[in-house]
Amino acid sequence: MAPPPLMRHELDPGLFGIYGCSTLTAADILGETAKIHRFKSKPAYAVHNGTAPLAPRVPASP
Repeated sequence: MAPPPLMRHELDPGLFGIYGCSTLTAADILGETAKIHRFKSKPAYAVHNGTAPLAPRVPASP
């Protein structure tokens, strides 16, 4: 007998706490992430998914 399907809040409760993040959006994010453990840190994951803040630009010296 197959185990019961997981409810969406059991998959990632934090993901569904984001305004506008539905089941389809969450599935897309989880599918694109694929094996989160391959990232060595949270900043490395942020760079991968495009949410890392840009470093401030330092003006060149004259």
